[in-house]
Amino acid sequence: MIPTESKHPGGTVGVITNELTRYTMFAISLSALWIPKGTMLSWQVGQWIEHGLNQIVLTRKGEWVWFMGDDHQFPQDVLLRLLDRNVDVVVPLVCIRKPPFAAVVYTPNPPGHQQKYAAVPWEAMPREGMFTEVNGVSVRTGTAGMLIRSHVFEKLAYPWFECGKTNPEGPGEDLWLCEKLIAAGLRIHVDTETAIGHTVPMTAWPARNRRREHIISLDMGNEFHLQFKAEDGGLSPVDDEEGEPSGGGDDE
Repeated sequence: MIPTESKHPGGTVGVITNELTRYTMFAISLSALWIPKGTMLSWQVGQWIEHGLNQIVLTRKGEWVWFMGDDHQFPQDVLLRLLDRNVDVVVPLVCIRKPPFAAVVYTPNPPGHQQKYAAVPWEAMPREGMFTEVNGVSVRTGTAGMLIRSHVFEKLAYPWFECGKTNPEGPGEDLWLCEKLIAAGLRIHVDTETAIGHTVPMTAWPARNRRREHIISLDMGNEFHLQFKAEDGGLSPVDDEEGEPSGGGDDE
């Protein structure tokens, strides 16, 4: 991280990881991040997600906390851009890491629905500025890249993060924090002009097209494949007529 002259006060960059770090590009992004002078780094390692996040808040210094996981990439000025928004809670746009790569922005489904939340379609979001609701309903988001002013935590009961509250079968600690923020009369501002990347693990398969030529099929998860030809030392996309929905070798 690079301390920078800024009109903003210092705060805490909070990183939560299972290991030291899984992805090189995250480490590169973090090392190049511009931060206001007086900012500290709180790095919590371990599989107990809610404990690590709560520790970041408990040990925070300064006037804000910026949360980040190690499966993200981000521009050097992302933190300063979010601070410039001058709101209590703001989050950049980020994609879910599985197809169809919806935004990590949600509204609640009606009671009785199989899924508690629905992803907000890209076309339902404004193209510029910030928004806090869709069709009159407050949005919930993930916490990757979320900036929260320190005084906000004083309005919420400890623990701030709890797993299993929104989904007994999954963590959901981020959405539960959002529910607590909204119940306290706060709103989550989504900054449509600031974005961070979400690193996607892929599996590369040797495959064949319909002409039995060798191609490469990238399994993105959820049975979604991107197919390419290896040509001239690079990769060229395979069109619909050439490709086939599944990878693999010779089926004969």
